[in-house]
Amino acid sequence: MPPTKRIILVDGSRLLRGMLKRAIERDPQLNVVAEVDKMDQFPSVIQHANADWIFLTIPPEKAIPEVVDHTLHEHPELRLLVMSTDGSRLRMRWIETHETSLDQKNLKEIMDILRENGEKVSLEKGSLMSRFNTSGKIG
Repeated sequence: MPPTKRIILVDGSRLLRGMLKRAIERDPQLNVVAEVDKMDQFPSVIQHANADWIFLTIPPEKAIPEVVDHTLHEHPELRLLVMSTDGSRLRMRWIETHETSLDQKNLKEIMDILRENGEKVSLEKGSLMSRFNTSGKIG
């Protein structure tokens, strides 16, 4: 069995974190290793959680917090999945400058992306596949 992907959930709502955690942990290859409800806890959790993914939910009108981009710069092995709290936007980011829209993905496809560590991301109508290497560059 492939190694389990370790995920940190970041959201101020305990209810939403709980729903996401239950959905994620239905997959035996995915494990929520930490939950963050306040951004001031984020740097400490990152240092201790040894995660593969950060799953962040933010209001649709807000930008990704600067501390998250700084963390991606400091830990280029991390992948970020950002979902708007109203479900209208979903983005995957790696390094601090590479981002892909996943707005049309359903829950199963999102779990597949987490399990595969984002190595295959379907772009534009699901027909074009993109692979990125460990440097974070699309290739």
